[in-house]
Amino acid sequence: QGESRNMWQTTNDMNFRSYISSHFRRILILGLVLAAQAATGLTNESQCADVDLTVSGAESLLSERICSTASRAKVQLNACGLFQTERLTVEVKPKVGVHGECFGQYSCGGQLIEIQNPAAMATVLKRMPETENIPPDVFFDSILVHELAHAFVYQTRGGPARVRTEDEYIAYAMQMEFLPEVWRNTLLALHQVTEPVDMDAINLFVLAMAPSLFRAKVYVHFSGDGNG
Repeated sequence: QGESRNMWQTTNDMNFRSYISSHFRRILILGLVLAAQAATGLTNESQCADVDLTVSGAESLLSERICSTASRAKVQLNACGLFQTERLTVEVKPKVGVHGECFGQYSCGGQLIEIQNPAAMATVLKRMPETENIPPDVFFDSILVHELAHAFVYQTRGGPARVRTEDEYIAYAMQMEFLPEVWRNTLLALHQVTEPVDMDAINLFVLAMAPSLFRAKVYVHFSGDGNG
């Protein structure tokens, strides 16, 4: 009986030591992961100071860039009578869209902007002759402004547009206006669009079949007297 009691105690001591060892290993692993995240500046979520925006899925430097771009975009959008009424979240992802076909998209239901990360965006830009020379960070900023424009329009209006081209006109106009002149001219040079541009030429068919032509037509019209 004494031997049985000693065996039971020994077995339970071994189980207890195994449990403690396993528990501390988990704590150690968790600590190492957190330390690695801190060392590389990774963060799951951060808040912007000058605009009501949460950034998710970006390392600290990219989060700062997003907040800075959003702050400057807010000034531009407000000057056009577009205002933010609800908090927005910007989620940075390697792929956006069902098949990863988008640079960015805005979901009005969740007030969520999804945007492709600059590294993934750079890979796509290099495969497109019309954008291969545009710095990825500059293009990234312009896509963010495009999606912010969608969000501000939706929140200002209190709902979606009757026709999709209404929202896309504003988003592309704001995107092009935000770009530095040299890169804006690079995109405009892809299509020889001249004034005047008839609004009938800015339609869903052009948007679907030739987005870069739609973008050029929008900005040339937007830049005309009494339009922008």
